[in-house]
Amino acid sequence: MKRNQAKGFTLIEVLVAMAILAVALAAASRAAGLAINHSADIKQRVLADMVAQNRLATHLAQDDWQQGSFKGSITQGNVLFQWKEEITPTPNPAFMKIVVTVADPADAGHNLRRLVGFLVNPAYQYAP
Repeated sequence: MKRNQAKGFTLIEVLVAMAILAVALAAASRAAGLAINHSADIKQRVLADMVAQNRLATHLAQDDWQQGSFKGSITQGNVLFQWKEEITPTPNPAFMKIVVTVADPADAGHNLRRLVGFLVNPAYQYAP
């Protein structure tokens, strides 16, 4: 007697294949979600970097030689940021150190960018 063997997949094989496919699609979906979150975070950090560089450039352009702590807020790329500056003297009297930190106002404890620069005293006379 010949058995009539049907060609194709059994129900269990189909269920195992669907389970493997579901796990793979869930992992791909999670990876895509993380990539979207990271791109938004990168955009915010780039804008915070622009704010910090602009604050330092403002001091350099104005020959500002005032030490102390300063803070404020500014909008960059339609995003609101809080900035804080600490201007302190250095051992060399010709320079001042400036530290600019930029934070998200919604999470002020988390600094997005910290930039350190040095200001040159415009009144300092260099000896030849």
